[in-house]
Amino acid sequence: MSLERQAWGEPGVDADYVIDNYTCISGLFKASEKEVRDEIAYIIDNDFEYNIYGIKRENPYDGLFIKESRFFRYTINHSKKEFFDIENTRLTYTNEEGVLTTRINPLPLLMAFPGSPSDRCTGLWIGDQIEVSDIAPPSGYDDKSEEYGWDM
Repeated sequence: MSLERQAWGEPGVDADYVIDNYTCISGLFKASEKEVRDEIAYIIDNDFEYNIYGIKRENPYDGLFIKESRFFRYTINHSKKEFFDIENTRLTYTNEEGVLTTRINPLPLLMAFPGSPSDRCTGLWIGDQIEVSDIAPPSGYDDKSEEYGWDM
């Protein structure tokens, strides 16, 4: 097992199953091309050891960067009857310019495999029925937008 795989857990743990059986789809989107090309260069340089995009040696960029991304205001979980209004969900972080705040879509965190026990939201929506929409969810759905303001 590679060092990258060891970071995800011991053999047989769910994280290893995810790495072995699922493909990262971010490479399908034009907006991710710069970052994904850098990651693919790393994959190629390391002899395809950690091939999260499922690329092929003969043409590693085939089928990538073909979709336009789109912004949707609401990320809705019909299983839990809750949602995030992206207009009101924020990420706060500090860098050399001071404390900054930006809008964030929490869906990648909510659908990611959980990391450490201190992660308060990672993976909470795995396996649930999810929708993105510009139409507000039905009444009775719980707005989690401000509850999950992330600080980095």
